[in-house]
Amino acid sequence: EGTFYIPANRTGGAMNGDPVEVRPRPAQRGAGMRREAVVVRVHKRALEYVVGVLRVCDPLAAVVPQDPRVQHDIFVDMRQAPAAKDGDMVLARITGYPTRGCAATGYIVEVLGDSNRPGIDVDVIVHDHGLSTEFSAQALQRLDEETTGVVLFSKAPDFQPAFDELVAGHAMGKRYLAVVRGRLSGGPFELTGPIARDRHDARRMRVGATGKPSLTRVLPVECRGGATLVGCELGSGRRHQIRVHLSAAGHPILGDSLYGGGPGPLMLHALEESFAHPVTGAPVRVRTPWPARLLPAFPEREVGWDALRGL
Repeated sequence: EGTFYIPANRTGGAMNGDPVEVRPRPAQRGAGMRREAVVVRVHKRALEYVVGVLRVCDPLAAVVPQDPRVQHDIFVDMRQAPAAKDGDMVLARITGYPTRGCAATGYIVEVLGDSNRPGIDVDVIVHDHGLSTEFSAQALQRLDEETTGVVLFSKAPDFQPAFDELVAGHAMGKRYLAVVRGRLSGGPFELTGPIARDRHDARRMRVGATGKPSLTRVLPVECRGGATLVGCELGSGRRHQIRVHLSAAGHPILGDSLYGGGPGPLMLHALEESFAHPVTGAPVRVRTPWPARLLPAFPEREVGWDALRGL
């Protein structure tokens, strides 16, 4: 009973996770309290599929496992996977397990792509853990009915809690374009009025002392006639936040009949979102094309979002 240490040359072909039978070895000089053993029997094989990098050296080819705990390369026949090439990340099935003097063998089930391709780490996680890829997409957030633009969906329920936490913690950079009534000029500014429900109209929110702390950063971009194109960045996530803040500041969004902007369409568009992927940590930036409803009055141009960093 207890823990035994197995020298690499005494595993008897066992692989990570295999239940095995061992024979303790006599105490070795210098081993201290560490008990060593050798594998005498593998009761059951725990691994059937392995994700790894394909290495080709004619006439041989082997899959080098991505998981460092799997110490055995899987030799494969390239004739069974002619589309695979050296350096590809692949999913391999083991058909011959390693024994004393014999290497592990198998075949390539699926080519996941170049090992340096962006996003390949997500594919590795999915295949390494046997996660399903057939899911109905779940919305991570919502837009007001008439607002256009980016909405994020999660296709994997296993990752949904991580994305929900990301959204709830306001760890996403969300940027909008809006056309407001009146002329706004000068540098960027902040709107910080607390936002609460309107007791007199269940459809509306309002700025009031009893509301929740809220922050919208506003960047005037261009004035045309009696309207101004602005960029807005959320610092919090209240219902109707941008619409309420701009209306309370005396510059309602055009087309926002609920908050004094007149008849539609609502000139508010979710242009982009940026965040660190909660599973891989990789930076992600999702951006839509320039919204057609802003044309021709406000043609596409660069929005100087960096100006908001100094607020």
